[in-house]
Amino acid sequence: EQQKEAILSNGKKQSQKWYDNYEDLRRYREEYGNCRVKAGKKKDSSYSKLGKWVDHQRQLYRLRAQGKPTL
Repeated sequence: EQQKEAILSNGKKQSQKWYDNYEDLRRYREEYGNCRVKAGKKKDSSYSKLGKWVDHQRQLYRLRAQGKPTL
C-alpha cells in the first residue's frame, strides 16, 4: 500500500486501473525476466491487454521525453 502511494504522475496519484496494470507487469517480469509483453491482436492471449498497456506507456514516455503533451 505504501508503494502504491509512492507511484505518482505529474504530482497526481495514478488511477487504480493503472496501478493494477503496473502490478500485472511486475508479475510478468518476475515470470519471464523482462517487460517485453507482446501487444498482439489475439484475444485468447492472457497478456494481450497488458501488452497494449505497456505499448501505450512507452508511447507516453517517448512523448514526454520529447517535451510534447500526453493528454
